[in-house]
Amino acid sequence: MNKKYLYGLSALMLVSGMFTMTSCQSEEDLIGGGQKVMLTISADKQEEATRTQFTPSGKGLNSVWTAGDQLLITTHSGIAGVVTLSSGAGTASGVFKGEVTLSDNGEDEIALFYLGKGVDPANVKDKKYIIDLSSQTDNLEGLAEKDFLATTTLVKNMNGTANASVEMNRYVDEAYFTLELPDGLTLGEGDVVTISGDNMTVGRAITLSKTSGDVWGWDNTAANQVTGSITVTKTSEMGNALYFTMHGNQTVAPTFTVTKDGYRYTAAMGTAHTWNGSQFVNNNGEPIAVTDWTKEELPTDPGDFNNWGGEDTEIKYTVGKLTKVSTADGWVTNVDNYSHGGWGTYITYEQNAIIDGLLSSNDSGSAFYFQWGRWLGFPAACVNTYFQNDDVYGSYPTSAQNLPGNPHNNLNIGYMGDSSLMATWCSGYMGANSSFTRQKAKEWSIMFAMVSGFIVGNYDYIYANEDCKWEDRSGNPCPDGYRLPSVAELETFIPSCNTIDGTYKEFKVINGERYAMQWTPGSDDTKYVEIKSVKSDATNISSVDFSGAPSIKLYAYGFIDSHQKPATRSSVGSLGMYWSNESGANTLSGTNGNGAKYLSVIFNGSEINFSIKVAPRTFGACVLPIKDSKAKSASVTPWFPMYEW
Repeated sequence: MNKKYLYGLSALMLVSGMFTMTSCQSEEDLIGGGQKVMLTISADKQEEATRTQFTPSGKGLNSVWTAGDQLLITTHSGIAGVVTLSSGAGTASGVFKGEVTLSDNGEDEIALFYLGKGVDPANVKDKKYIIDLSSQTDNLEGLAEKDFLATTTLVKNMNGTANASVEMNRYVDEAYFTLELPDGLTLGEGDVVTISGDNMTVGRAITLSKTSGDVWGWDNTAANQVTGSITVTKTSEMGNALYFTMHGNQTVAPTFTVTKDGYRYTAAMGTAHTWNGSQFVNNNGEPIAVTDWTKEELPTDPGDFNNWGGEDTEIKYTVGKLTKVSTADGWVTNVDNYSHGGWGTYITYEQNAIIDGLLSSNDSGSAFYFQWGRWLGFPAACVNTYFQNDDVYGSYPTSAQNLPGNPHNNLNIGYMGDSSLMATWCSGYMGANSSFTRQKAKEWSIMFAMVSGFIVGNYDYIYANEDCKWEDRSGNPCPDGYRLPSVAELETFIPSCNTIDGTYKEFKVINGERYAMQWTPGSDDTKYVEIKSVKSDATNISSVDFSGAPSIKLYAYGFIDSHQKPATRSSVGSLGMYWSNESGANTLSGTNGNGAKYLSVIFNGSEINFSIKVAPRTFGACVLPIKDSKAKSASVTPWFPMYEW
């Protein structure tokens, strides 16, 4: 291509695939005047391969025209039209034909552009165009989508027909790399690789039509370039290899970034390469290997509401044999009163459930109140129930009081797993203050711990009243891939004004990301506030579209009061209480010592107030799990009362 045709361009806004008119233009301004002419173009490859269907060939790429390919034709007056491949499909020498607008029986200098397989030239209405390489796929077809070819030539209108032969020049580079990731990591369909680096250009302007006295071409100044990163979406067929396209006329050492399974992996091309345009960058026909990766653990993004609550999951458990583990210790009377019996293990709970976004110890979702630091949840009410012989004394639950008086029978007690595992929960005093340890809290995990008459002031079921994390006591109660939230993560749901009255919206920056958020009060069986969150660069919150945005509903489910007998729900309809995994100094009136931090959502008439508070760790509150790909569930093997002679 004769370089005297190079042209300086003005800065443009980035567009993707389609073209828009500037505010001073109309579509008619872009169409040159003159006569309709049947134009025939013979378009051959240059020394470099042309385009649209790529296949590897030794150290390079073969490229041929394919059926349906089109070239955009422009003149000094504007966009003249489109010519379509009529013959030569499957070869690098194609013949294109179409009706375009040229001068009346005169000579025109025309420009010819191939704009990529993913662009319909017939839709191009603006004479300014940016070649956008910011988003690509990793295969050969993806190269065709982002291809760009251009040239100029002279044609003469001879009584309604014109002909020319041209060689098309490519102005982008293709590259072939493979990512040798650590940990045996293999990329699959939908995974994303980000390619960045100094001098990285992801958009560049070209003038499709020129005015008299100007010429076509590139302006390589920074003002006419869009800098940024390329994102390449993986296909399953390519594995860890990828093809991608870059702009020429720059020197870049690409840095590759992969985010997967809670980690960020980063590595750079060993040396900088000068991308000149119309190159195939590879290693003698093989992909260039990217090695020497760094691995960084990523925090969960709480602003992305897809990371909260998650999909419904079932509990997991293993049923074993009835095994006696103790004769007497604590809270039942079958040994003390009758000198028979003891405690046995029967079932191991390996994973709690998630029901409607809340942690639960029952697949029906009824056991979703947890005493802070304990592994099993409890239903809405728990009474002081004694196990004695084969009888159960107490008023709740009336439908699941099936305990054996004979250890040779099946032990139908526990948390709902299937029809053979009926559920029963109890509340009771679990020993004197100093004798109730962290280990006993696990062993007696089916017991909801009461505090009246035993543990006063700090309201902790473990007498030590230690400053610790929830996981220190029972491990992670959430299923694999989920964990308890921190205070900072729960603060995501708190608006900057703390109290709202009706629907409220604002922008929040969370972990460095800017989100538009919306709070909307609602009510079904009980009151709730629905919160939506979406990443946004908008300047005005009123312009943000929240339809389809992921949402979280925080219900006023209240809490289980561990100081009351029987232990039942309190403040339903007026309070939502959601545990964090952190301890803190009690803020509840009448208490002292350490408690547990929680998100408080108070409903008072039309107003809703949000804050972080601290409550006794014996209270029963809800848990809203957050996703964490590295989190693993703990397990528990509770003690059940048994009777034997």
